[in-house]
Amino acid sequence: MPTDGHMPGDTEDDEGAVAAIAETISKHDVVIVLSASGTTPFALATARAAKAKGAVVIGVANNPGTPLLDISDEPICVATPPEVIAGSTRLGAGTAQKATLNLMSTLMGVDLGHVYLGEMVNVVADNAKLVQRAIGMVSRIADVSEDAAQAAIEQANGAVKPAILVASGVSPETAADLLKQNEGRLGPCLSSLKSNQMTSSN
Repeated sequence: MPTDGHMPGDTEDDEGAVAAIAETISKHDVVIVLSASGTTPFALATARAAKAKGAVVIGVANNPGTPLLDISDEPICVATPPEVIAGSTRLGAGTAQKATLNLMSTLMGVDLGHVYLGEMVNVVADNAKLVQRAIGMVSRIADVSEDAAQAAIEQANGAVKPAILVASGVSPETAADLLKQNEGRLGPCLSSLKSNQMTSSN
């Protein structure tokens, strides 16, 4: 890694560097490979190595019909026009790829149950900013005071999902069990609690 502020350009051609990366890849992985041109040697070698390990390869390129897209199990072509400044792919191509990754990570979060009522609840509050955000989420979703929300967050070691369940009236242990039973999805956990509360009151 350069320490003089100079970024070498030959790293994108260094196919040999892929060997160390390939050792960390397994058939259980999904590997996202990006290349504006779709022809970068390092990116292509990484995609091939990942496929050889049985991983699923998502390739993101800005030019259609390129080798990276041909190699990929899930090719994504984010076609962009010529750059305003020729050769400066950080502008159009880079921005389009960043937007693509943002969209992918958001959709993955939704699909994995990390989002509830439009809020990113798969958060562990481990700094001052996140603590305040977590207090607000727990307070709103569990319909409790901010003091009660903060107490629940402390019992849940900063994790918002279990804190919401704790604030809704269960122990941290029960909250953990509910989340495990429901594959980490908060909605079914809260529905289960509400159903149990209604049954108990009848």
